[in-house]
Amino acid sequence: MGAGFHPSLVRGLAPRIEDLVDELLDGLEGPGTDAGFDFIETVARPLPSRVIGLMLGVDRADEARFAAVDG
Repeated sequence: MGAGFHPSLVRGLAPRIEDLVDELLDGLEGPGTDAGFDFIETVARPLPSRVIGLMLGVDRADEARFAAVDG
């Protein structure tokens, strides 16, 4: 586990993690977004599984299936 989360590896992933956050937040721009959003549903829930998928090399097309709780 320690090798997978070595600080240099995590630092190296920072730009890609920032890109993932940007993708998650992109859908919030535009009309009707002034009312706010659910941070947990929009960012906090999907981000960890997407980062782990990135670290494991999960193909973007398989992300939803990888992150699925029930299957």
